[in-house]
Amino acid sequence: MKQEVINEFYQKIDQVAIKWIFQWATLNKYEKEIIKVITDNKTLNYGNLLDKVDFSDRTLSKYLYILKNKGILTHRNKKYEIDDHMLSAWLKYREKEDGYYPP
Repeated sequence: MKQEVINEFYQKIDQVAIKWIFQWATLNKYEKEIIKVITDNKTLNYGNLLDKVDFSDRTLSKYLYILKNKGILTHRNKKYEIDDHMLSAWLKYREKEDGYYPP
């Protein structure tokens, strides 16, 4: 029964995560890249995050600030993480099913 519930959840995840699907569509390439990198790594400190993105320190700082204000990221114990588990679950599922993150 438990596995059936889990399977049903993932079959309906796009409907459950509709808020984040719309939110994802409004993000720019820098914001999406930051979220993808953090999703892949669960949590990262600033230096490690900077090493994994292909843009400047200044650009990273700007978009981290924006993503925190949008309620997408949090900064705890000197590490950044996705604040909403539904967004993270939806992104991981899409990447697993499609072989890439949503554009």
